[in-house]
Amino acid sequence: MPVLFVSVGSGGQRIITEAYVAFDNLRVGNYFLCINTSASDHERMMERFKQANIRPANNITTLVVGEGFGAGKDPELGLKTYNSDKAKVIETLKDLHNRMNFKIAFVLGALGGGCGSLVLPEVARDIRTNLGIRVIPMVTLPFRREGDLLVHNAIRGLRKLSEYGFNPLVYDNEKTLEYARTVNEAIRMANRCFSILISSLIDVVEYKDFAVPPVDIIDVTRIIMPQCGAFSTVFYDNAKDFMDRWRKELERNMSLRSKILTVGKAFVLCKARHFPQKVAEDVMSLLRSKFKVTEIIPTVMEGDFVGYTITTMIWGFGIDFIKPRLEAKGRSFLGLGRLASGARRGG
Repeated sequence: MPVLFVSVGSGGQRIITEAYVAFDNLRVGNYFLCINTSASDHERMMERFKQANIRPANNITTLVVGEGFGAGKDPELGLKTYNSDKAKVIETLKDLHNRMNFKIAFVLGALGGGCGSLVLPEVARDIRTNLGIRVIPMVTLPFRREGDLLVHNAIRGLRKLSEYGFNPLVYDNEKTLEYARTVNEAIRMANRCFSILISSLIDVVEYKDFAVPPVDIIDVTRIIMPQCGAFSTVFYDNAKDFMDRWRKELERNMSLRSKILTVGKAFVLCKARHFPQKVAEDVMSLLRSKFKVTEIIPTVMEGDFVGYTITTMIWGFGIDFIKPRLEAKGRSFLGLGRLASGARRGG
């Protein structure tokens, strides 16, 4: 059964666009629905495909809600616009599900803007309610320098996800400041990590051979814990570079810096034509020692893959312990601990 990927707003659509360009396994078998208040973002998506000389397959739908002029940085306007066209979105989702029978949905977006911040939690809840499938939100957090408005919007989005019982995978853009020299380089770094993650998730679904041990995409939901998760990806097409650098790269690419509240739980995918057994063991040892991981769902896929890939997702991080703090300058709006601790497991 295929996987549904839904982007909400500009940030999520950019992630899907770049992943679709980078990995051809996204272009068959699964489905991508891009919901946006801005019609211009759909045009940018198609222009990017044209630049990359890629003809989109029939597994992408773009859906404009409202008049198509965007929501600025006003999440209330974004939510009002979405609610005005919610019936159209739900009808589209139901039609896709009736045709494809999705197993799980990932909802992607950037918290901070007008469309993503409050609309993304609403879309995630609508998918769970109307399709009856498991939903995992994947969200980005803004650079703190982007100012009070965007940071406060992101906090509202996290609150709403928690209120609805979701425990999202989080990518904090602030982390890229440690390694990227330019804004564009930072965005490319984030998109690359998301692209590898999405491609790896699709490989779990599409893999025709027996993984070791066998794994199902639904296994991912078994490790979801309050309050949020993080992920890391490593890819090298050269065996020597991979062996020399995988450990440093896995730690560097961890999408969030926060504290594990009690214990961590992890999903680990290693794939290559022939994956080194010792590296697979060392990856799990690293997660146990560095992130207090007590339960790991591991799998190794070997076959017709290019290069060497490690993808891991870890849940158990505390929202209140995100570093640097997610707060507007001089004021703290977070206060998420009590809300998040009561969130339902899994979504």
